[in-house]
Amino acid sequence: MEMSSGNLFESFANDTPTYEAHQNIIVSLRSQPCSNVHSVHADERCLFVQETEHCRESAQYIDYMHFMYCVVDSSNVILFSLAVIGLLLTAVAIASVIYTICVHRYVDGILYVAKSLHLNEYIAGVTLLTYGNGLPQVVYELKHHTSGDTELIYNQYLGTAVYQTSFLAALVISMRRFYIYPEVIVPSIITLLTVAALAEPFMYKEHVGIVETIALFALYVIFLAALYTISLALDRPGNRSRTLFTVFAASYLVMLLIYEMVAILETLSIISKISSASFVITILSWGNCWIDLVTCITLAKRGYPRLAFAACLGGPVFNILIGLCTVFCVQMIRTGSTTIHVRDGTSGPTCAAYLFMIALTLLISVLFSRFQARASLAFCLFTLYVTFVVYIVFCEFEITHGYGTDHNDDREYFLDKIPHHRR
Repeated sequence: MEMSSGNLFESFANDTPTYEAHQNIIVSLRSQPCSNVHSVHADERCLFVQETEHCRESAQYIDYMHFMYCVVDSSNVILFSLAVIGLLLTAVAIASVIYTICVHRYVDGILYVAKSLHLNEYIAGVTLLTYGNGLPQVVYELKHHTSGDTELIYNQYLGTAVYQTSFLAALVISMRRFYIYPEVIVPSIITLLTVAALAEPFMYKEHVGIVETIALFALYVIFLAALYTISLALDRPGNRSRTLFTVFAASYLVMLLIYEMVAILETLSIISKISSASFVITILSWGNCWIDLVTCITLAKRGYPRLAFAACLGGPVFNILIGLCTVFCVQMIRTGSTTIHVRDGTSGPTCAAYLFMIALTLLISVLFSRFQARASLAFCLFTLYVTFVVYIVFCEFEITHGYGTDHNDDREYFLDKIPHHRR
């Protein structure tokens, strides 16, 4: 008994830390993710939504989380289900308005400005259409990126890039066969390969400095300089000021509507208990790219498939390089440091690997097909995107785990490396 008591006393006297996960037992209600609303009692969900900052981040003109959990009784299954159906119908109505504006105003303005500036289809696609579709999204993400965590915004940009380069590009090719000018498309594909190869190593280190930020920005400048150098675009003055205003006014109006639709989709994803990583890669990417989908289909129908195809390649380059550089710069200004902490999350390596694979497939396919965009290439791209979505779904239901991650026997992910603090 004395030896046993001594051993017991020695075990209590041992002050060597062996596990540090207990140090954050108490978590502020404001800092919790909004998805935890299902973990509290039904009577307390309204208070949770009101006190949690994350539940108000995506709210635009209407706070849909407040409506679903404070105005609507979430414990009433029938009433709550009717409210969910109402949100779905609202999202469909907003998508219909966006479709009408794009078809009857936005696309006409894009075509008129491109003709006034004497831009060829590829240059108009990677510049004019890319800026009209992508710049409001970058501004929106910058406005709502209040936290220092870069996981979701990085996954969203890469998920959107995979969607644009595979599904949208395949959709354009399947609608109309056309010849691809190698002088413009090959540099775009090579830039995509470089982006996929550089972005993930930068994020994997979990620290990004001013050198990496300048390198990403310089890559986009080189990309634009190469396109303008090899193109034969002419810049003649014309009566284009009014149409330029129409293009950007329509783009701004469409993006305001898309923000509202995205807020509805985010509310529905929280209700459906979809993880944030899977949401930004799939549903959020589809919502943000609704304007890209409508404009690409409309342009292909009107006989401008090259313009739409170029936008499918130029958009991801702009979003990833300029979008990430902007976020990095803002974080450096906020922290007052030239080095910031970043995260790629559990799905970042998967998206980067698929983006590299899609870009490499595009390059090899156009080389072997003598730069003819054929139905076989569209089928290949469709297959790659379906495979990507299936893989993400498997990761969501924990059938498998994302590339570059692992989990234990309890199916808990080993997410990020724990930083070593100096003692």
